[in-house]
Amino acid sequence: MIASSFWRIRHTILQEFGNRTERSPFSAPQMKVQNMNNGHIQDTILWSEPVRVRVGYGFTEIIRGPCEALEHLNWRWPVRYGDYHAKAVNECAACLQRRVPLDEVRETFILASIEAKMLG
Repeated sequence: MIASSFWRIRHTILQEFGNRTERSPFSAPQMKVQNMNNGHIQDTILWSEPVRVRVGYGFTEIIRGPCEALEHLNWRWPVRYGDYHAKAVNECAACLQRRVPLDEVRETFILASIEAKMLG
């Protein structure tokens, strides 16, 4: 009786909110999702393959695109100096404005991660 109630509730929640399970990095490319930001519709830009970084002695964190990379560089990065850190911040911001190619930004973010000894 309890098990059938659980599955009924789960089914209702999935219909209501959709299935929000994480995808494997080896699965098909994710669709771009539109977010509302300050009244403007903005596409979420995702890299072809995520980058894994480790902040301190914590768990490995997955960075999926330039928006998440910029957030980490600004708020979670332990080292705020270095050539690649500054370049990665500038390129991530430019990529969100569609001025820099996505692969170039990902490569610079990886170099900044290596520079800060954070590559997971």
